[in-house]
Amino acid sequence: MPESIMKRSRVASIFFFVLLSSPAFSQSLADTSFLAASIANAKNVYLGFIRGNAHLYNGTEHKIYQSVNEEHPYFISNDWIEGSIVYDNELNENVAMMYDIRYDKVVIDHFSSRNKIELVSKKVSTFNLQGHTFVVLKPDSANTQIQEGFYDQLYKGNLSVYARRTKQYEERIEANVLIPSFTEKNKYFLLKDGKYFPVNSKATALDALSDKRKMLKQYVSKSRIRYKKEKEKWLVMLAGYYDTLKD
Repeated sequence: MPESIMKRSRVASIFFFVLLSSPAFSQSLADTSFLAASIANAKNVYLGFIRGNAHLYNGTEHKIYQSVNEEHPYFISNDWIEGSIVYDNELNENVAMMYDIRYDKVVIDHFSSRNKIELVSKKVSTFNLQGHTFVVLKPDSANTQIQEGFYDQLYKGNLSVYARRTKQYEERIEANVLIPSFTEKNKYFLLKDGKYFPVNSKATALDALSDKRKMLKQYVSKSRIRYKKEKEKWLVMLAGYYDTLKD
């Protein structure tokens, strides 16, 4: 059973125990001290859960995209994935969420209702989703080529690699039927000495690292990883090797 479903089941169990504490149930079941203690404990767990996570549930309602085919605007999956998130400077783990990369919004599953919550982006510092760590990058006077938003941190070192993940919505008509589609578009950046370099090709990546270009070119030419086929692996490989080279 997926962890997100297990989470909702656990929360449902809490609600069940709280329900047992209502007068209608307590009249017939209050004859056991064990049950009373269990109900009291369930209440404490439930209230603790609310207090510990209440700050997460103050965003706006998100309408889940209902697809007529398998297309969707989310990263990896249009189903809930458990991950962790630093929100309002607090770490929250085992959170069921999705990442809408069309609008660059983190969406969470509300624990006590059917509402889907769109978190306030300015309060999100970082989040982890199925092994991908997303961080916030912002432009400045030296880096006007990037836009503010969430970036997938593929590699972090003296040289870092980031991916900006988006999906473009398109429509086409087939047999008088409107068919929607989402096309994923990724942009890649290298961060070196406080400056971001956009990567549009293997050549632009090597040009950004001109101080060690010759050694890097020789290294990647011997690798079985090819830029056109495995762009992200290639960039991570390049950055990792760059960090091993000495001036």
